[in-house]
This record gives sequence, structure tokens and C-alpha cells, in this order.
Amino acid sequence: MDISEPYEPDLQDELIGDAMAVGGRQFVDEVTFEATALAEQTCPWDGRGDEPEAYRSAWLAHLGQLVAARRAALVRSSATSYPDTSDVSPAAAEQQQSPVDLDPPIEK
Repeated sequence: MDISEPYEPDLQDELIGDAMAVGGRQFVDEVTFEATALAEQTCPWDGRGDEPEAYRSAWLAHLGQLVAARRAALVRSSATSYPDTSDVSPAAAEQQQSPVDLDPPIEK
């Protein structure tokens, strides 16, 4: 590839970018290492010669799964459950304070 040619990101670039977004540089290093270990189990390759397509496909698949698992864990940990107020009387509901409302209630 000539340096003057535009670079078109591929799936690996997208997955590494996703890994960086959900876990930072250390997470990128961890999932790259783990995806490599898993790919070697799936499609052994000694690193000599051209990378076999099956190895690359396995590596990308494992990397995608690891990043998706991290994203799902982050979504689960950030999900906030709010109490069901459907059975609360309107007067009681007025007294309940939203978890994001940090101002004290206004006295009437």
C-alpha cells in the first residue's frame, strides 16, 4: 500500500476502536492477547508465512465476542432500576424524589 493512498478501516480497526472505547489501552492489550490465544486453539498457526484466512477469521470473531461481552457487562452495571410507582397514590408520588433530582423538595 502506497502511503499516498487513502486508508480504509477494516473490521479489525473497528473492533480495536470499540475495545478502546469500552476499556482503554489496557483492555485492548488484554483482548488482543486473549483473542490470539483463542485463535491459536481454533486454527493453529506458527506465525510464519501469510496469515491463514481461517486464523484471521477466528481472531476477529474472538475479538468481537470479547468486546461485546465487555460492553454488555458495562451496560448491565450501569443500568439503574427505578421503583415501580404505579401503585403509589398521587400524594405519595409527589413526596418521592427522583434519584437525579439533587435539589431538596420545595415546601408548599
